[in-house]
Amino acid sequence: MAEDDDRSTRELFASVTADMADLTRKEFELARSELAQKLSLAKAAAAGAGAGAALLLAAFLCVIAAIVVALSNLMPPAWAALVVGVVCALVGFSLLRTAMKVGQARELAPKRLARQVRKDAEMLKEHMR
Repeated sequence: MAEDDDRSTRELFASVTADMADLTRKEFELARSELAQKLSLAKAAAAGAGAGAALLLAAFLCVIAAIVVALSNLMPPAWAALVVGVVCALVGFSLLRTAMKVGQARELAPKRLARQVRKDAEMLKEHMR
């Protein structure tokens, strides 16, 4: 009887170990898949953002030049350029600061993987009881 209990305990331990190894392998596969998907989306977004930014920069420079020319009718051209430059710098700094807050690293973390690992850890804790 003791031999059967010992063997069944060994079998149970081997089974749990195999299940944990399989679970770990699947978690890594999920992580790899999710990160590859996020990287692919980031590449596509970066390409579109780069093209859009280049065109917007060209349009923005044309508008800025037009504002400087319009202000040159009211003040010397050098002062008009300085006023427009300072206003653009302040607006740009504000936009950059806001974008840096939004694009923090925690937003890029693989959320499904983290949730799945937590569930698996809870399941293992319950199973070990």
